[in-house]
Amino acid sequence: MSIKDLFGRNYLPDKNEKELAADAESGRNISAIKTKQDAFVPQIDYANPDTFAKYGSATLYYKSALDRILNYYPYDGSDEEINSFHNRSLDIEKYIFENKYPRTTGYITLSPASTTTSTKLEGYGVPDVAEYITFNGGPNVLNETQPLSQVVPNTSNNKFQYNNVYDDNLYTNNGYPSD
Repeated sequence: MSIKDLFGRNYLPDKNEKELAADAESGRNISAIKTKQDAFVPQIDYANPDTFAKYGSATLYYKSALDRILNYYPYDGSDEEINSFHNRSLDIEKYIFENKYPRTTGYITLSPASTTTSTKLEGYGVPDVAEYITFNGGPNVLNETQPLSQVVPNTSNNKFQYNNVYDDNLYTNNGYPSD
């Protein structure tokens, strides 16, 4: 086969536009993907603020990028919405989203190197070193000595102001039939 034969061939399938776009989500998504592919990506290291923050505060660049991702990223959006978001993003926002923003579900490993003794508590081995997880901003427990009138200042609308209230008989107490 000569090189001349390569230029005479048509490598595109014999389909019309409608058949080519059948697997795509929408025509707008095809346009958004094309825009994304044609975009110029500068060779700038956004991890180092000296390389891109000539005027203004690098902290504000990072803060506004995180704010835009957190508040405007279409988490439940279509492919077209996600691609359009990417196309409208600044380069630093793309860098933060791709490299720094947590996009996966995490996990925790407790006592990976710690050995358990022969002591068991409720069927589980007890590790040599106890490990704990601290959660902040939880149920906001009030002082036990605080009167109920301060917890529910307006009894006509029953809005709890300071606490999350656990009610194990929620349905029965609200007049619903129990199981």
